[in-house]
Amino acid sequence: MIYTARRINARTAHEFGIVQYLTPSGNSNAKAMRLALEIAQNGPIALRAAKLSIDKGMECTSLSDAMEVEKACYGKVLATKDRLEGLAAFKEKRKPNYQGC
Repeated sequence: MIYTARRINARTAHEFGIVQYLTPSGNSNAKAMRLALEIAQNGPIALRAAKLSIDKGMECTSLSDAMEVEKACYGKVLATKDRLEGLAAFKEKRKPNYQGC
């Protein structure tokens, strides 16, 4: 698509895996808000670590370097109370109460 500059519609972009969701015209903002609320329910420390891992990992020139970035980011999450809360909530089949620590 880059070489041909071919334009595609939303359905084709979805079929190609370029976009994750299709919405009726005028409903994309509502879908984005629902997705943002779903993401916001997760642990803030883990979310920051995931974002950093993706951002820094994409800058790496090798898979092994990217994996080291991911490992370092995950390592910062391991010792948090939020991680323990997430594990406990999963075990107890309840919604976690993350505190950001």
